[in-house]
Amino acid sequence: FLLDERHVACKQGVLRRGERPPLAFDVDYAFAERKLKLAMRGADVAAWSTLVKGLRRWHPTGRFDLMLDADDHQAKLDFALHDAAFHTDDYGTAGEHIAATLSLTARKRRQDWQWQATLDWPQGEGFWSPWYRRAGVQLVGNGLLSPKNLTVDQARLTLDGLGALTAGLTWDRMQAKVARWGFVTEPLVLSAAVKEWLQPVLDAHALPGLTVTGGSTRYAAEWADGALQSFYAGIENADLKESTGRLALTGVNASIPWERHGETQAQISVAGGM
Repeated sequence: FLLDERHVACKQGVLRRGERPPLAFDVDYAFAERKLKLAMRGADVAAWSTLVKGLRRWHPTGRFDLMLDADDHQAKLDFALHDAAFHTDDYGTAGEHIAATLSLTARKRRQDWQWQATLDWPQGEGFWSPWYRRAGVQLVGNGLLSPKNLTVDQARLTLDGLGALTAGLTWDRMQAKVARWGFVTEPLVLSAAVKEWLQPVLDAHALPGLTVTGGSTRYAAEWADGALQSFYAGIENADLKESTGRLALTGVNASIPWERHGETQAQISVAGGM
């Protein structure tokens, strides 16, 4: 531990709380520059339970690195997970062998902070009953933090094997609620969407399965003023077959728009089937 007229620093500090794993860190704060540096290297994920209430019920394991460099005008945060795992008591939500990185940078412009963030999940698997996902997720976003709002101007989420969507959001900090949000997808692989999103729900309720060949699907929505303002769902050039063989459709196309304050027209067509 070091304290002088220029800065306060603690090398290889350890934060302890009861029987919980210790949280090791290095910290340095320069008084004149109001500059903070914080580092945690190879730390036990479970050690976060010292600071985060309720974390222990997730039974976390693994290691992490954290680097923070910040002052009055800029901030940079780098976080990495290594071979992490977690689960609830009933294993209804769980993850294994997870590796992930988060990078966040921000610069101050007058009273506002302009920020950019990148999240990458290249390894591991997660289960949120009844859905399962094997890594391959990337999220890139940017926005603005002001005294009134936290704004996500543009965020792009990419799911390997499925497709991508672009979204935006405004959080009202004064009222502590979402003011507006919206998203639009690129053409998603319909067979993958059914397998990953719909089929687990059908299986959970012992309903017949659905096999999809070819085709894509699109979605979009906008929410504002406390209500959904518009929604769109579409299917393009898909062949569908129900697992019992009672229904099979080919060349399915659908365009289903909806607007809160206007009349819309849906279009559905099927080339053939039984």
